[in-house]
Amino acid sequence: MPRCDHCGNDYDKAFTVTMAGKTPGLAIMVGSGVDGSTFVHGTQALEFEALVKRGGLTPARAIQAGTIVNARIMGWEDRIGSIEASQLTSGDGYDYQPDWSPDGRFILYEKGDLPTTAVPNLDRDAASLRMLAAVRTSLWVLPMFGDRKPFPVLETPFSLAQGSFSPDGRRIAYVSTESGRPEVYVETFPAPSGKVRISTDGGTEPLWRSDGRELFYVAPDNRLMAVSVQVDGARLLAGRPEPLLRVPPDQHGGAVRHHYAVSGDGQRFLLAPLAPESVSPTITVVLDWQSELEKK
Repeated sequence: MPRCDHCGNDYDKAFTVTMAGKTPGLAIMVGSGVDGSTFVHGTQALEFEALVKRGGLTPARAIQAGTIVNARIMGWEDRIGSIEASQLTSGDGYDYQPDWSPDGRFILYEKGDLPTTAVPNLDRDAASLRMLAAVRTSLWVLPMFGDRKPFPVLETPFSLAQGSFSPDGRRIAYVSTESGRPEVYVETFPAPSGKVRISTDGGTEPLWRSDGRELFYVAPDNRLMAVSVQVDGARLLAGRPEPLLRVPPDQHGGAVRHHYAVSGDGQRFLLAPLAPESVSPTITVVLDWQSELEKK
């Protein structure tokens, strides 16, 4: 059984029921909630980790055990245990590609202007609008506290997109077209103090390593690049981009923030398989084929 560093000896008994739930043909509803026992007050959320490591639940099932499953156990499905979708922003244009700050206090998103001229047969969705060269985009932030009034964090005459908070929430990696093509930059947050260019020959889809010491992005030739970053006081020092591997071409026109994922330590990558290289059809001509038939 996998070890859980935060679990006490009493947890072996507590998980007897959970493990029994994995027995074929036996269904047991597993709820979550250990206030006042097993975990020190304030660390009860570690039970989710225990449900995964010791109980064999998936992360999604562990979260459900503490939400919708508990609601069903108490017969309160109509009162608690689920979240309804709600609109957070409004206004002209479109708001797109949100990113939560690590502390959950801010949502960074891309705001785009609607075209000033009519475009025939254009679906007015964010993915279609972003592909119009005339559409200018900027990066805004929605505070999740106070009056929740959105404000622009980065506005330029150029298009800004694919904003991503650093793991400490003090910087934002993003893509700008100010050089004439998409490039990856990093700026401080919440007050800009001077951007640092990360890519050298074009780049999109910036993604931070979990410790904030490395940035990944996709070059125009579909190579995944890695750049080491260091913080020296208020300055961010970026290393030389190094190619890692080739990723599949973006099939969504930039509508997806990332079409790759990276493990926390930056050593493993998840991406769709590369399509096999196309092979030109060939024509084979057989001469004197009648003599070949006679031989048979």
